[in-house]
Amino acid sequence: MNRDNNLDYRAFPRHPINTSIHISIWGEGALLPATLNNFSKDGLNFVTPASLQPGTLIDIETPIPGLLETDAAYVTGAKAVWSGKLAGTQSGYYEIGATWLSIQCDGCHERMPLKQCYRTSEALVLCPLCREAFEKSSNGLLRHSLYRHLLGNI
Repeated sequence: MNRDNNLDYRAFPRHPINTSIHISIWGEGALLPATLNNFSKDGLNFVTPASLQPGTLIDIETPIPGLLETDAAYVTGAKAVWSGKLAGTQSGYYEIGATWLSIQCDGCHERMPLKQCYRTSEALVLCPLCREAFEKSSNGLLRHSLYRHLLGNI
């Protein structure tokens, strides 16, 4: 159920949690305290003293490696989707809903946090494993063919 007692259909289950995290708005750098309420494979919900406009890009920093179901140990990116001012004892705080920022690898098609991707000069996006494999391959015909195939997939 959601806040209005309506059925709530979600693509991925939420994992309730109550833990301290820090957020920072891209380009500003200052860490802001926040409390993570829940997360899923698709996004997260947290409370913070900062009001974030929808579309605001943020970094999420957690003290627990792997907590947020991403391959990133501590920091991953997200985008604010909605924000609501809280009332009562939490007056002055905002509840924020955000979605993870991720991108698909052109090599293996796995999704990864934005900060883990490597973008080649030809606009290919590779995960760390594909990048390592590609860099270790010889500069011969096989590498050239693989590169042309990947460029054809984007």
